[in-house]
Parts: sequence; C-alpha cells; structure tokens
Amino acid sequence: YERDDLAYSYSWQSHPLWLTQNRRVSVRQGLAALQGHGQVTITVFDVSESTNTSTQILEIDSDNIENFRWDIGFDAENFAVTISSSGNTGSGPGTAEAPLVHRVFFGWASS
Repeated sequence: YERDDLAYSYSWQSHPLWLTQNRRVSVRQGLAALQGHGQVTITVFDVSESTNTSTQILEIDSDNIENFRWDIGFDAENFAVTISSSGNTGSGPGTAEAPLVHRVFFGWASS
C-alpha cells in the first residue's frame, strides 16, 4: 500500500447487511465523507430482489474531506452496498487519482 500512488478508479461491494431478522427495514438517508477530485457512485440494493436499488452519484472536487448527505427511501429485508470511485480533473473519468471514501453511514428504521 502506497498512500501517494492511488488508483484512478476502484469499486467495492459489501456483504449483505442484516439489520433485523424476518423484518423489513427502511433505509432513509445516506452520509458519505469524501476527498479528492471526481465521482463516487453509491448503490444500495436489495439482496433478494435485483430490481430494488437506489443509486446516488456524488461529485467531489476538494482536497479536504467533505460530507455529503442524501435521501434514499429504500425498503428491504437485507441489503448490500456497492461503491465505485473514478478520478477526474476535467479530462474525463479515470484521468486522475480516484476520490477517497473515508466513511459511509446509513440511517434506517425497522418497518
């Protein structure tokens, strides 16, 4: 791992997030702390229903960590998250070091 030699793009997918047993949850809001220059796409999807998804595209252009908050409105019994990041300094996607994702939180309630 070399902190000064970052990838121009990357993606990551979580394991299913089981918040309750035999009950649905309502994912209401997302919060991400990002840093860099480019685009980060965060997709929340229902593990058991491939058509039940919610995608948020976040544009970041900062050397400092910035927080992004968005509404989701997503219901599922269990869900997973995919994060994709691609750097861009104005010459197109994948032309610079990809933005860093410092943390992602989801606000949810049992439904």
